Amino acid sequence: MTAVQPTDASAPTPIPTAVRPRWRVAILLQVAVLVAILAGLGFWGHAWMRTSLFFVTETDARIMTDLVVIGARRAGEIIDRPIAEGDRVAAGQILVRLDDRADQLRLVELNSRLATVDAEIARIRSDRTLAESRLAATLATRQAELREAEAAQQAASHEEQFAASDEARIAALAKAGNTPRSRLERARTTALTAAQNLRRAEAGVAAARAAVAEAAAESGRRDVFDNEIAGQVAERREIMAAIARQRHAIERLAIRSPLAGVVDQTFVLAGEYVAAGQRLMAIHDPAQIRVEANLRETDVARVAVGQKVDIHVDAYPDDVFTGRVTHIGNAANSRFGLLPNLNQSGNFTKVTQRIETHIAIDHLDDRLKPGMMVEVKIHAIPKDLF
Repeated sequence: MTAVQPTDASAPTPIPTAVRPRWRVAILLQVAVLVAILAGLGFWGHAWMRTSLFFVTETDARIMTDLVVIGARRAGEIIDRPIAEGDRVAAGQILVRLDDRADQLRLVELNSRLATVDAEIARIRSDRTLAESRLAATLATRQAELREAEAAQQAASHEEQFAASDEARIAALAKAGNTPRSRLERARTTALTAAQNLRRAEAGVAAARAAVAEAAAESGRRDVFDNEIAGQVAERREIMAAIARQRHAIERLAIRSPLAGVVDQTFVLAGEYVAAGQRLMAIHDPAQIRVEANLRETDVARVAVGQKVDIHVDAYPDDVFTGRVTHIGNAANSRFGLLPNLNQSGNFTKVTQRIETHIAIDHLDDRLKPGMMVEVKIHAIPKDLF
């Protein structure tokens, strides 16, 4: 038999510990998880409702700009390309210079022809001035001779009239026997001589007048000089026009930037031969950077020009840029496809179309590059839930 140990009556009696049921712990955990889920759903639902009601969000958006492609106006060899990709250029700055040596020689030749024509015009004008001086002197001399001949004619006329009158008077006296015959003969001789002198004087006047007329006719040679000068002036105009064309051609060989901007890409190197119209480089103006978003047609009704836009750039997730809606497209993007989408089978699947929308950035940043993907959040017209 087993011996029974005696019990110490003075030892304290242990108190039994209360054991919590496991099902209560499970309920508390489930309640906590449910509360967390409901809180998350509430927060997400509030954010979703706020975003969907007051904003139009679109991820099909990117930074865009007008890319200007610079081409060669003429064929030629590139002798200098001082610009590299990424360089900033000013409007009018030389980007590429083509070989212009042949054009410069042609310009020198034209300038030489111009100098020759100018010298010929100066010579003709000098000859005309000299000829005019000589003709003026000759005409003055001939006119003086004419006046002298006319004076001699007038004197001879007076002498002839006096001799004729004296002859008639002496003839009357001789007829009456009051003067000797010899005196009458002398009077007749004097009258004949005076008549001859008058005819000679008249011939001299006629000759002097002919000389004056000839000298006056010589002054008509001025028209000959004027015609020669007019021909040279016309040739000079042609040469000047050719010089202007040549200078313009030379200027076109120095290809300049049409705008102030940044060189995005170059397609040629110095030493290459390019054809007319060949692409040389591409440039964009950083001041013209914008965001182009392809909005769903179902959201366009809530968007208007001037609405504020929050722009989130994928490359800079911690930064938020702002902008304004500046343009809403007038046609869906599908209308600009090269190949029309013709439904000839009769089966139709409705697809939401996209409308291109432009957004101007409020504060331009050099970090924003054309082609970067962005997400836009437009502060749109609130959506009506009911």
